[in-house]
Amino acid sequence: MSYSYIQIDPRLIKLDELVETYHRKTDAHDDRICTGYDERDRCSMPTTRWQFNKVNAYAKQLFKELVEEARANNITPHELLTAIQKHR
Repeated sequence: MSYSYIQIDPRLIKLDELVETYHRKTDAHDDRICTGYDERDRCSMPTTRWQFNKVNAYAKQLFKELVEEARANNITPHELLTAIQKHR
């Protein structure tokens, strides 16, 4: 059986790449900044106000950067945000 009629939307491929980039970079940043650890989720967690602020500031800045790349690929900021939130 041939599935040659199936077309992959390049926007979805790019969206997936952007989401992976967001999570990879924020996780790496969290690992460098945070001193806490969540046993249930197995991830770094901020334990002080300073760490919390740093984590959030980095996530916001990275999201802004990725929005520009998303827009260049006809992906709306809402689509990017929704995909990031549904990733895990």
